[in-house]
Amino acid sequence: MRGRKPKPTAKRIAEGNREHRTINHFEPRPEEKAPRRPRVLQGEERRSWRYLVRELDKMGTLASSDRGDMTAYCHWWGTLLKAKSKLAELKSMAGEKDAEVIKTASGNYIQNPWLGIANTAAKELTKVCEKMGLDPTSRTRIKLLERSDDNLADILSMPREKKNPPVTVQ
Repeated sequence: MRGRKPKPTAKRIAEGNREHRTINHFEPRPEEKAPRRPRVLQGEERRSWRYLVRELDKMGTLASSDRGDMTAYCHWWGTLLKAKSKLAELKSMAGEKDAEVIKTASGNYIQNPWLGIANTAAKELTKVCEKMGLDPTSRTRIKLLERSDDNLADILSMPREKKNPPVTVQ
């Protein structure tokens, strides 16, 4: 698929449909509730899940269909903290002045593998945050309606040409 990613219909309507494009009245609408936390999340990942659910709910962007992205966020957050902890542990060891660089058996200096893991986790975490509207830049692109039970439902339940078209799976 080429070009920019399409905007969700609710977002386009909230912004006033500036491009005057056809409104998709049959766009799937996820339930606005927290998805079940995956069992694989442990320790700090579980704490970040609770934090994420709380923050997305406050922002008004919590949806049951975001489980995968939320799990990825928690995974990368846990990985980043673990890698930073390992680096701090190595730094505190006697004789270690710089934990980011290690000396190999042949005398060469290389980047500590834990630093590479931390850097990868930070990059992936940034991508997920941008995708979910959790960073300052992506938040500027989101415009939400006032949170009321009727507001979004009224806008999205505009007259349709057909009542719920049949879904066919081939």
